[in-house]
Amino acid sequence: LLPEWLETLGLPGAYASLGLTQSQLQALAVARLTSGGGQSAAYFIGLAQTLGYTITISEFSTFHVGETVGQPIYGADWAYAWQVNGPTFSVDQFRVGHDTAGEPLASWTNTVLQSEFERLKPAHTTVIFSYS
Repeated sequence: LLPEWLETLGLPGAYASLGLTQSQLQALAVARLTSGGGQSAAYFIGLAQTLGYTITISEFSTFHVGETVGQPIYGADWAYAWQVNGPTFSVDQFRVGHDTAGEPLASWTNTVLQSEFERLKPAHTTVIFSYS
């Protein structure tokens, strides 16, 4: 029933040109169907995990006089920025019984992660992607 669910969710939509595998499309559909919404770091970490990515999130706070010496001096705009930390490339391995014939044995991309986070992030925030 995956084709029907994809059509209902408007997928692959913008992802059509990426040539996502069936398992990637399935993970994207599951993420969209099960995502109740949220704005916390835990919500976005869980969303990334559903999509098949392992990440951490760094948050920033503005500098205040009297804070510990050696802390970064962030301006007021940094209170609305957050950083997604992850591997340079997330590898999606082919899985027997899950993927279909003709799909690549592995694919390396973070495009789905970035696109979904940009789509779901709170409108007043800026998300920065940092890959190691």
